[in-house]
Amino acid sequence: MTLIGYFPKLVASRPDWLKAPQVREIASVSTCISKGPPDWIDQWRHNSFGLFDTVALAESVVPPAQAVDFEVFAYSLLGEAFAEGKPTEGIGLTAQPEQLAEDFSVVGYDAVSKSISDFFECSPLSCNGVAQHLTTNDLCLFPTFDEAQQGAREFSFGQWEPGTYYVIEVRRRCPTGRCS
Repeated sequence: MTLIGYFPKLVASRPDWLKAPQVREIASVSTCISKGPPDWIDQWRHNSFGLFDTVALAESVVPPAQAVDFEVFAYSLLGEAFAEGKPTEGIGLTAQPEQLAEDFSVVGYDAVSKSISDFFECSPLSCNGVAQHLTTNDLCLFPTFDEAQQGAREFSFGQWEPGTYYVIEVRRRCPTGRCS
């Protein structure tokens, strides 16, 4: 897994339509439910993954009046991707983020699509409600790397969202160094 950047999110509680009682919040890579800051993309501070190379850059796109509402996440990418159930070569790693600080803790793994955008798109666990059919943690993420890899393989057949799927390790910034 290779660190590819940081992103600020307004972490949403589980929506009522998501019938997955184990899920408390949505921490997926996707911004479909847990949104990024308004107009972050227009500031052109992001890297080729649509993430930020430093925590400071990630925080800089959050409106000051909303700073306490956003949390910064860190994302690492598996080198291979999955298309039609088969491993394929992943994305060329062009980002050069700052070293991961100790106050980021692994909170799970996501399987996310990339088909029509330069950035990652949808996580079927949250975007399509697949968390009600598969094992996830309370953040709507796969609890293990192996489960995420299997999920990416299955999702790549296109039943939920089209596109090639990538496995992302999700880290949440926790002031104490531990996320609960």
